[in-house]
Amino acid sequence: MTTTAMLTALALVFLVLSAVVPTMRLALVAISGLVTAAAIIESGVAAGITVFIATSVLGFIISPLRGNVLVYCLFFGYYPILKGFIERLRPIYLEWILKLILFNISLTAALMLYRAGFLVAVTIPDIAVLLIYAAANLAFIVYDIGFSKLTAFYIYRFKRRK
Repeated sequence: MTTTAMLTALALVFLVLSAVVPTMRLALVAISGLVTAAAIIESGVAAGITVFIATSVLGFIISPLRGNVLVYCLFFGYYPILKGFIERLRPIYLEWILKLILFNISLTAALMLYRAGFLVAVTIPDIAVLLIYAAANLAFIVYDIGFSKLTAFYIYRFKRRK
C-alpha cells in the first residue's frame, strides 16, 4: 500500500509540474504514465489500477491545468495497464493492431472533447484532422517502443536486484 501511495504522489508531482513547466507539458504527463508502469512492476496490476484512478481523481482536484490531467486519463494513465495484457497476445501484428485501435479510440475521444470545448478552444480544419491522426499514430508507435525499452531497463536495473 505504501508503494502505491508513494507512486501516486510521484505521478501527481509530475502532473502538477506539467502545469507549471510550459516547455515540457506533454513529456511530464507521459512520465506520469510511466509511474503507473512502475506500480505494476513493483506491486502488480491492482496497484497500477489504483495509481491510475487515484492520480486521475486527485489530479483533477489539485492540478491547476486540468487539460493535462485529461490527457493523462485519455492516453498515458491507463495505457501501461492494458499494454501488459495486449503484449501477451501472439502474433505480434495482433498486438500492434490492438494497440493502434486503442490509441485511435482515445485520440478520437480527445478530438471530440476538444471540439466540444473541453480542451483548448482553437478551430481545427477537417484536413488537419487527417494530419493529426497520421502524426499522432507515428508518435504513438515511437512512444510505445520507447516505453517498452524504459520498462525493460527499469526491470533490469532495479527489479532484478530484489
